[in-house]
Amino acid sequence: MSENREEINLNSFYSGNGKKKYKKRKRASKFTKWWKSLEKWKKITYSIVAGVLALLIAVGGAFAIYVNVVLARLGSDDDFSKLNSSDLGIENVIDENIFNIALFGIDSRKKGSFEGLSDSIMILSINKTDNTVKLVSIMRDSLVPIENKGKTSYNKINSAYSLGGPTLAVKTLNSVFGLDISAYATVNFYGMADIIDAVGGIEIDVTASEINDDDYGLNVYIAEQYRSIGKDPSPYYIATPGTQKVNGMQAVAYARLRRPKNAYGNVNDFGRTERQRVVLKKIMDKALAMDVTTYPSLVKKLTPYVKTSLSNSQMLSLAGQLAKKPTLIQSRVPHDEYIINADYRGTGASCVYYNYKYAGKVLRAFIYDNILPEDYMTANGIDKTGWHTSSSSGKTDKNSSVSQGGNDTSDQGNVSSGDEGGESSNVSSNESENQGGESSENESNNSSVVSGTTSGNDKENNSSNQPEETPETPEENNSTSTEEN
Repeated sequence: MSENREEINLNSFYSGNGKKKYKKRKRASKFTKWWKSLEKWKKITYSIVAGVLALLIAVGGAFAIYVNVVLARLGSDDDFSKLNSSDLGIENVIDENIFNIALFGIDSRKKGSFEGLSDSIMILSINKTDNTVKLVSIMRDSLVPIENKGKTSYNKINSAYSLGGPTLAVKTLNSVFGLDISAYATVNFYGMADIIDAVGGIEIDVTASEINDDDYGLNVYIAEQYRSIGKDPSPYYIATPGTQKVNGMQAVAYARLRRPKNAYGNVNDFGRTERQRVVLKKIMDKALAMDVTTYPSLVKKLTPYVKTSLSNSQMLSLAGQLAKKPTLIQSRVPHDEYIINADYRGTGASCVYYNYKYAGKVLRAFIYDNILPEDYMTANGIDKTGWHTSSSSGKTDKNSSVSQGGNDTSDQGNVSSGDEGGESSNVSSNESENQGGESSENESNNSSVVSGTTSGNDKENNSSNQPEETPETPEENNSTSTEEN
């Protein structure tokens, strides 16, 4: 024998009492017995099915990972998610089944910039219980109190974003209207055109007024936008009114229009907010009609132009909710019926002046109780009590409350003169009663219902005596502050 042979340890075969040790044989599992009992062709069939399922699971998992990676590229605002309710002006969560998101459009020409005035302000309210989505435009020229760093100024609501970013903008919406908005998404208008192109363009109704206005018409804005990127605009001009298939640049130009009458006869900021809702709804319709497998590539195109506080899981949950084809109901704040003065200049610049606390009651009834604004106003009356006080005269621009079908004039939002700034001029109640913003008795509703993806007639009626107002250029700062330092 070789001397290199390893010694065998015989003790390993014996227990302490000298008896041999045997390992227990495991009994065959039920699955093993079942599998052995199958015929060969069944084994092959089951193996193929199992393989396909495994492949689907693997692909699904990879797709989910890919989606999350793509979503992670969106401009996320992690600091916003760390804010508490008081930071956002939330007194309490009103309904856990309703999720409200503030949507802001920033008219910046710098890619990746999310600073400046919010040219578009909307509230997207998703009701999980009844599968409805409400889209509410807030007129950017609305005069409201803005509380910032312990001081109160009286500005157009769109200035809140430029003063304190999305945090102050959301806080202002919540504190002014009594809401519980806890999330936001901001779109840079620089990239809105790319977003619309990514869904294949949209169809809009263009009026002759929107085309023929040589100073502030559609083609004027189309020319400005194309020239800003060094392209000849002439191939993109729209020559005839009617339903038009437009690309991203053309649609953005349409959404920016202010002076010409739109398809519903509205002008100024009344017409513009309506156009913006039309464009947003058309984008939603096109996106919902797309194959869900194309969403990741769509999101990749959006990433440079969107900043949001929504988490990946929230976005996926919302996508699932929207995929159920919810009923879309649109509205606007303010409604014509309770506007005190559509050209109020008590702070210097032209503002839309109304009782914001009454507007909050109408808005909360709409969002949380499914009461249409016109129904609320009929049942509770219309409150046109003024609240803005001129510190120079000590007088309040106050209209007497107007009641129609009810009376709800409590909690009217009066502000003491001690809180006011110093540059406002008084507008008497008689003057404000006869200025723009009054609605005729024959005006129709300011909200509309759209089922599924079918477009509805969102006929916000702007009375003919609305003042003609030259639209600001995108660079013009239209906010005014009456804050005393």
